[in-house]
Amino acid sequence: GPEVKLNGTGSSDIVTTGNDGIGVYADNTKVTFETDYGVEVKDRGTGIFVEGNNPSLNDSKNFELKYSGAPTASAVAFFMNNKSTLPTSNITLNDTVNNTEGLVGILAKGTAGDINNQGNITGNAGYGIISEGVEVRNSGNITLPNPLDAASKKAIVGIYVKNGNKITNSGDITIGKYSVGIYGHQVENSGNINVGDAGTGIFSTAGNVDLTGGTINVGTDQAAGIYVNGDNQIVTAHSGANMTIA
Repeated sequence: GPEVKLNGTGSSDIVTTGNDGIGVYADNTKVTFETDYGVEVKDRGTGIFVEGNNPSLNDSKNFELKYSGAPTASAVAFFMNNKSTLPTSNITLNDTVNNTEGLVGILAKGTAGDINNQGNITGNAGYGIISEGVEVRNSGNITLPNPLDAASKKAIVGIYVKNGNKITNSGDITIGKYSVGIYGHQVENSGNINVGDAGTGIFSTAGNVDLTGGTINVGTDQAAGIYVNGDNQIVTAHSGANMTIA
């Protein structure tokens, strides 16, 4: 099938000049990173937009999304539309404007399938993975250590699932104050989750939460390891799962 091969310096190899810009659009096309690669975007920009059925982004290289737009708009590194995807590329979110909306590592939309992320996602603040309609499996490390906007206490979220899809996480998630490691519904976690003051390790609005391993470390100021606010939810801490509350 068709393939796009990307070869660059690792930063701003493509620069989108306007708002809503897309660095690389791949429709049913495999994307191969031959080197580290980077796309610079402005308001509501997307680094790599992928849709269709071919496997994509399956190379263990580093991808940088550099954001130089308005501080009140967002942008996405990888946008996965209606596909089952296995990204293994590491993502760096490089915010040059102190963005208060939060840059996004991976945004996955669809009506079925899953996203299986094995790459590390690193940035100052924002969202590691957002799903709208697909199951999330994550084994990569997500590191977003600072609050988006300390004044408004707007939350960073490591993995955020808007619909009822399951989250299975074995990666380490490290996020800052006021924030949430995993926000969704049914959650199975074996990774280490580290959350700052006034934060929550796992926030579940429906479905059961299974802790099969790992340690959840949260800070002070009414921080919570697990917070459930749905009906008839069961939280199970299996042998090997630990929690530390400051």
